[in-house]
Amino acid sequence: MTLTLLIGAARAQEASSPDEQVAAYLDALALDDLLATQLRDRLAEAGEADRARIAERLGKLYTRQLASAETDERRREIERRSRELIEAIPGGRLDELRIGLAITLYLPAEEVAERARLAMATEREISAAIETLEGVQEVLGAVSAASEREVAVLERRERSPSESVREEARDALVEARRVRSLSHYYSGWAGYYGAMLSGETGGAARAVRHFGFLLDSSEQRPTIERLPKRLLRYEHVSRAAIGVALCFSLEQRHADAVRWVRALAAAPELAPGAVDQLRAATMVVYASASSWGELSDLIGARRRAPGRTVPLPVGEARLLAVLALDAVRGGTLSSSDERSAMALARIGVSDLSASGSVDHVLDLASRYEDLPIAGEGFIFGYAAGLRAYREARARHGAAGGDDTRPTGEPSIQRAYARAIEALSRALESADAGRYPTQRDECRLRLGLSLYYSGEPGRAAEELDIASASEVGAVRDEALWMRVVALDSGVEGGDESLREARDEAAAEYLRLHPRSPRAGLLVMRLVDAEVVGDARAAEILANVPPDAPYADAARRIRCRLLYRLYRAASPEARDEAARRFVSLAAALNEADERVAREGEPGERERAVQSLSVRARQVLDAVLGVESIDLAHARRALDALERVSSEAGQDELRDELDFRRLQIALREGDEALAETIVQRLRSRGGRFADAADRLMYQRALIAWAAPPRRADRARELVRHGRRLAQTLADNDPELSRDSTRSVLDTLSDAAAFLAESESDASMLAYTLELDAALIESGVETERLLRRSGRMRERAGDVEGAVSAWLRLMGGLEAGTGAWYEARYNSIRLMLLLDAGRARVAMDQFRVLYPEAPPPPWDERFRELEAQIRLAPGGGG
Repeated sequence: MTLTLLIGAARAQEASSPDEQVAAYLDALALDDLLATQLRDRLAEAGEADRARIAERLGKLYTRQLASAETDERRREIERRSRELIEAIPGGRLDELRIGLAITLYLPAEEVAERARLAMATEREISAAIETLEGVQEVLGAVSAASEREVAVLERRERSPSESVREEARDALVEARRVRSLSHYYSGWAGYYGAMLSGETGGAARAVRHFGFLLDSSEQRPTIERLPKRLLRYEHVSRAAIGVALCFSLEQRHADAVRWVRALAAAPELAPGAVDQLRAATMVVYASASSWGELSDLIGARRRAPGRTVPLPVGEARLLAVLALDAVRGGTLSSSDERSAMALARIGVSDLSASGSVDHVLDLASRYEDLPIAGEGFIFGYAAGLRAYREARARHGAAGGDDTRPTGEPSIQRAYARAIEALSRALESADAGRYPTQRDECRLRLGLSLYYSGEPGRAAEELDIASASEVGAVRDEALWMRVVALDSGVEGGDESLREARDEAAAEYLRLHPRSPRAGLLVMRLVDAEVVGDARAAEILANVPPDAPYADAARRIRCRLLYRLYRAASPEARDEAARRFVSLAAALNEADERVAREGEPGERERAVQSLSVRARQVLDAVLGVESIDLAHARRALDALERVSSEAGQDELRDELDFRRLQIALREGDEALAETIVQRLRSRGGRFADAADRLMYQRALIAWAAPPRRADRARELVRHGRRLAQTLADNDPELSRDSTRSVLDTLSDAAAFLAESESDASMLAYTLELDAALIESGVETERLLRRSGRMRERAGDVEGAVSAWLRLMGGLEAGTGAWYEARYNSIRLMLLLDAGRARVAMDQFRVLYPEAPPPPWDERFRELEAQIRLAPGGGG
């Protein structure tokens, strides 16, 4: 029997405990956070015998969560939990988690390193990346050493005289070698990037040794002569070889680095996924070696096409410009090499411009004073203006004081004046209209330059034009800074700007009532400070009801309260929900009135606002137990009215699903059943959600002892449709969640077949078990149930097969093994006494010692029955 069956049998035994039943339930529903909490609680209380198993399961869960984390905050939380687990459980059982954590940490650092190569990373990012890469190397070094030891042990066991030991060792070796290779691969790249960012070449030398392992170098110091060219078709091998070339370049072994990139370029089977990386690496190697002629030839060939010149891809063009400009900035080039480098820099900048990558040109202009940007047209004019603007901002910041306010320093005002002149000239260029995005950005910076130089009126005019931009970020910034500029003028004593300031503020609040800046603006009007959500909500609650922006303040506060409810701890969740629902209900009533009586534009906004907030109310009310369901009914009625008036039939199913939740909370089973049937008749995702909700309730009831037929029947009734939906979406039954539902339903159906002699349930459990077995599932519980049910259905041969398969996956001599052996022979007797006699004789020869009670007596009775049966040898 396969290792899969053994694992499945062990898991089935584990699942017999209440804790494992809960864990299986949470796993089946993909409730990973709840499952992680449950496993952590169990780990804290587990004895020494269970800690490693629970920790390994929790580690696999964390590995999965690290790979799927969608936000930085979420990833950091899982990283913290992973480190705590690793510190609590020493040893190699968590190597998969260690590598998963290391890779998760490594990838953002690698991205920073590559951006640093392109002069796009900040010093703070680089410093953090260096620290991260050092930690990654430390973790991977420990994993690598542990995996080396494990591989050595398993390789010895692979030579064992025992076939079972050899087979187990072979299976384990695959994973151990995979872990070892991963640790070397990522150790090599972490070492290279760490050395590249820090300038410590010792890290590059260590990285070469790690890459050497992947390149089949026994000395782990690879050479061109020993390069396994036949393996270069594998991406990780090709990339390891590229890593060697880059490391040699860092070590100033330029001749070796050049030989490596040439050899890889000539390789007939280089992995396609490594081709772009090799191009970039070759550029780095040639530039580091000051091989400007060869780099020029390479770039010329890359840009050459029949009858025309093709611009370099954006990444390569930027890299070329940065490599050349950094070399010139270093001041060590001969005059000839400096001319060659500047010629390549011009090619890079020209190709960026030709490909429309204006942002890169502008960014390079801000970083390199000697960037070759001389030329006609908007792009080069804007680049010069942007450079002047950033220089003025830098001087403004260095002067001390608040650089978000206009300056009074004449020298800084002159710096802004140079920016104003350059930006204005760029906007007057004949081709400015070809670049609408950058043109609008240019006008925004012109407005900002005017504001910082102390000309709020002119700044507001330019920002007003920029606020018509189709670029959201430009439009929003211009709208906001127009308010700031006008407010600055009013504060400076120019009362002629007050009316314009108030109109601009009202316009911003109307267009962005829920943006963070709207909250800041409201708080500015009441002389409040920028604070977190909780404090902001408290401050906004104090805005006077007759204040010009009171309604906007209430709406912002309502949004903050909902966010606070969603983020609340379980202990604070009820109170947070009550605070939100109280305010949201009042706003919903106000929006309903506007939706009925307001102007067309107002009605549309009110309906949209009400639709969102009513859903939030339903979420809050139905998410806690302490709030009167009357709030949910009112929100549901309001949502139904506005959706009906707006003709939004697509909300029908969502509304029914919410009604179902309310009915279940009120214990109205009849209404709940009616709603479920209505949703099922229409189908769709809310019908599936209803099936899952009803199934979950029935499952919880069924799992609570004692087992009862009515609960089993409810579980089958509600789960049957869910099982069909899951099977339709997963025809191979490859997902654990699908298998879990089918197995649970089969268990309930088998209970009904046995306890109530229900033939339809017998047929259903046989159908489910056959599908599960066909998909590769062979757990102890499944095979035992299959044996019982097939016998009940009269399929004696099938029952024999099930018990034999179960026996093959169990440890000989255990109670479960004797049970399977006994039942297989007992059923053979019903088919063929001679066959049963042979099986019994084999059992007695192979296991001469008497089985433990009660199996000793049962086997004696069965042996006597065989001898008395015709053909049994009696």
